[in-house]
Amino acid sequence: MNATGGTTFTDPVTSRTVRRLTAGGLNVSPYFNSYAWTADGDWFFFLRLDGHELYVMGCEVATGHLHKVSGPFPGPQAEGSMTWPTLNAIPGTRAATFVAEKAVWRLEIDRGKAEKVAELPTRDFDIGDSDVSSDGRWHMMGCVWMNDAVRAELVTAGWPPDAVFRKRQIGTQLLRVNLDSGATEELWEEPAVVDHISVNPTDADLVLYCHEGAIPYRYGRMFLRRVGDESSLPVRDQRSGRVWVTHECWFSDGRRIAYHGLYRLDPPESPLVHYVGIYDTARQLPHEYTFPDASLSAWHSIPSPHGDRLVMDQRGGQDGLFLLTPDQATGICHVEQLTSICSDGAAIPRDQWREQDPIWSPDGKWVLFRAALKGEIDVYAVEAG
Repeated sequence: MNATGGTTFTDPVTSRTVRRLTAGGLNVSPYFNSYAWTADGDWFFFLRLDGHELYVMGCEVATGHLHKVSGPFPGPQAEGSMTWPTLNAIPGTRAATFVAEKAVWRLEIDRGKAEKVAELPTRDFDIGDSDVSSDGRWHMMGCVWMNDAVRAELVTAGWPPDAVFRKRQIGTQLLRVNLDSGATEELWEEPAVVDHISVNPTDADLVLYCHEGAIPYRYGRMFLRRVGDESSLPVRDQRSGRVWVTHECWFSDGRRIAYHGLYRLDPPESPLVHYVGIYDTARQLPHEYTFPDASLSAWHSIPSPHGDRLVMDQRGGQDGLFLLTPDQATGICHVEQLTSICSDGAAIPRDQWREQDPIWSPDGKWVLFRAALKGEIDVYAVEAG
């Protein structure tokens, strides 16, 4: 990534180079799969709200130049709060795919107009999460059955509270769309909200997903399933599901899974302990790492493209980003602060979150993230190489 252009400054705490790539407070989609790098690292896409309309934006990283790549589409007020945080890069290209108007779309940064790939099933649903296979062929997603009665109980733009899950039957249809032909495959149904979805980077038919603290489990649970199989394999954490486990994703080698969790020590009123886990799929063995600083609260923990480090943000977007290097011998993560730029406590619009949702650049030298400051949310990149 070219370090010229945009607004560049030195982080006052870590002394790393930081680029502020947007300015003026953008009402952006509040999720980690709502912005994505092109394969060459020269651009990133993101979703932006302008009133009740949704646009796909492109940002040239070297210059900070912004332009509307596609839109407008109906925003969350028209389609539901969980429909719009779904944009994924198509690996190996300068293209992205996203969901709007109950359809899957594809766009390229150089063409400027989105092309409709496929209409989605017409049943009443919202899009929980999505991913694209590494060969660029499949757009995988979960369609959550969320009727008007459930939507009326939503208190934020995020997921309903657990009481809503227990009170009402909520399920998810897993499906995938062929981005070349537009063919849609309805794969299987889950008796819960499927939160995060991650397609194995070396096997497009192997899917990692999570039940979001819902029926029939009290806590978030991870599963693996191969397309065509009759059942799923639970991914076991060290405490057999007695913890909140979520935000799981694959390492680029396709053999390991990163996730985070939290649990309580005895007695039950003890403070929550946060940790980052790495699951070895070949050995079906989890390794879980606590932090030397108990005040750290893992949220997203994303492996680097080279698999040697993870980048972690904090719950509530506080305290900035941290680089993690797990030490299997001690069970502790070596922690280095990457940037002190973080969200403050100022009020933000209802459809926004403070979490920073970091993602690595394709070469692993930069990390893209958001920060909500003085009520305005913008996108930054920090040098991590």
